[in-house]
Amino acid sequence: MTDKHPTLFQEIKKSELWYRLLPELVDSEHKWLIENGRKVFGFLSDNQRPYLMTAITLWEQALSASSNGNGNFAAYSLRSILERVAFLWATSQEIGLDPEAIISAYESNNKKERRQTTDSIIDASCQKDSDIGVLYDEMLSRYYSHLSHLDVITIDEANKNKNKLKSGSQILPLLLLFDVGNCISKVISHLLKENSIETTPFTGGRTGHEFNAVDYVRAATYVMCEKHSRKKAIKLGILFNNVAEFKGQIGIIDIYRGGMEVYRYGDSADKPEVDKLKGFSLFAIGQANQKRIVVELKESTPKGEKYLLRWPKEWDITSTAIGMIARNPQKYELFDYVTEFVKLFKK
Repeated sequence: MTDKHPTLFQEIKKSELWYRLLPELVDSEHKWLIENGRKVFGFLSDNQRPYLMTAITLWEQALSASSNGNGNFAAYSLRSILERVAFLWATSQEIGLDPEAIISAYESNNKKERRQTTDSIIDASCQKDSDIGVLYDEMLSRYYSHLSHLDVITIDEANKNKNKLKSGSQILPLLLLFDVGNCISKVISHLLKENSIETTPFTGGRTGHEFNAVDYVRAATYVMCEKHSRKKAIKLGILFNNVAEFKGQIGIIDIYRGGMEVYRYGDSADKPEVDKLKGFSLFAIGQANQKRIVVELKESTPKGEKYLLRWPKEWDITSTAIGMIARNPQKYELFDYVTEFVKLFKK
């Protein structure tokens, strides 16, 4: 592909925003799957081997489609991949379901039996990898279960949320693709371990130091799927002392989509100019344009004030905050990644 007609991945890599890392991460994950997948083939039974080969092939095809801007369509294959990963877990030595019985049920003309078989192996695989259940039953079903999603996504250039819509339609499939690839990598690692072969966990990215790529992607998914609403804000509770140009203590309490709460604790006579509080948006949206941030004094007492900072909601997707969150080494449960965000600033 020439520079005159660049692929989506080439375009994303040119970006100064957080998601410029995604092409590199999925490419690195692809290399890991190929290298370690080959090691497993010799240990698999004749029944198991086609399931791993097909899972990796489908994932490669989804990666190719996504790199050329067809990620929404490619995401439809991700549930099929997870079903094959679930089969490998269910028929592994540790769980030990009979592969021939499963295949026989799949070859049946009885639709109910096929459905029940799929449910049984998904349930069995979740004993070893709970992410499969969340991705299969919640994420992929929620965003890609209806035929209407096959319709062409048209984004009005005049729409004030056009950047958010564009980013969402292009980036969400990549995040899901990576997470499904991570499910394949976990079952490969397990199968190799069963045969006394250790693997190196996948990490990577251009952050200047090594970080956990899975944590990075999941933090991004948290934001892209708008999990941090006003009612489900990210609880921080950071307290700053001796901040230049401020008297008293500054506390950041909640961050949510489109805003955050900031408190100043101290004598009311030392109340700051509200515009000076805009800089605390750094902890939520990075180096954004402060001219578009609004600060509102919500409450004032003799012991201090409560302020609300607001910004365009699409900034939650196009900002650099996800990169900061991703550096947190805390292991998050799926969709609860950001609750320990404060630890990043307390090191």
